[in-house]
Order: sequence, then C-alpha cells, then structure tokens
Amino acid sequence: MNRQPVFYVSAVLLSIIGAPAAPAHAAPPDGVQCQAGYTGKANGNTFTCSKGFGVDTELVCPSTIFTTYVTRAGGPAPKGDFDLCERSGVVITSNSDLHGLKESTNGTNGDYVFANIDKDKIDKKVQDAVDAEAKALGISSKDISVIAAGASSTGTNDGVGGKDRVHTPRSFFTYPLQR
Repeated sequence: MNRQPVFYVSAVLLSIIGAPAAPAHAAPPDGVQCQAGYTGKANGNTFTCSKGFGVDTELVCPSTIFTTYVTRAGGPAPKGDFDLCERSGVVITSNSDLHGLKESTNGTNGDYVFANIDKDKIDKKVQDAVDAEAKALGISSKDISVIAAGASSTGTNDGVGGKDRVHTPRSFFTYPLQR
C-alpha cells in the first residue's frame, strides 16, 4: 500500500490552512519568568513566583471590659514592657509594679489583660496590600494569593515608649509570565 499521496495531500492542506497559532512573542523553549521583584522557584514540575512582605499592626484591648490601653515602658519584671488594658477604675501607669493586681484569667475577671492582636485589622491590612500589589502589577487581585511566611512576632515599645506592635510575615504568589 502506497501512502505517499496521503502524506502529500496532508502537506498541501497544512500549507493552505496554516500551522497552529503560537504566540508571536514567545516560544515554549523561552520559558516563563516572574514579575519584577518576585523570586522564581522550581520544585519538580512546579514553578512558583513569590515575594515576601509583612504587615505591622498595633495591639489593641481585646474586650469591652478592659478598655483603657496602657503603653508600658520600663516597668518591673516580669513583662514590664508588655502593653496592657486596664479595667475601668484601675490605674496602671507605664512603669508601675503589677504586684497586687490580678491578671484576668477568663477575659472578665481581674484588673487587667495584656494587649492583644486584632486579627480583623491584620486581615484588612493584608487585603489592602494585595490590592496595592495588584494595581502596581496591572493585574486583578484575584491573580494574587497570600500565605503565611512564618510566625507573627510582637515588638515591645515601638520606639521608646511606643505602642506594642505585631509583625505578620506573608508572601504574595502570582502567575509566571511568558518571556
């Protein structure tokens, strides 16, 4: 059986119809690259583009019972520099001794609680960072994913006598671009 005519007909049709379209600016051997400022990482057949960032948020009073925020600096150990929230009617200064006062064990008893992280504020700051990053890259915020990039850390005395803050590290991830 002679198959040459079929091959010849296929070649003629291909020259008339044309080859499958490919992007004019790239070819598969060119690969992909990350957006400016992002780091590419290959893991087997997976290639990711990431960029670290973090959000800093002041600590807050966690309840309506302990409403007065006290910025601590130079107080006696233990936890002399950890900011706290005092119950109405209790007076704690930035460097007063906490002996004789009771730390709340359940959020309703005691004289004070230590200032705490406001997860909603962190979530909002992360979303604001995603929106700003998307705008800077000219892409949709839906094309950026965020994951935790380590444990949050609390800094006491943001400067001398400043409010305590929490630093929350995160990483942006975006799709790679064709080269």
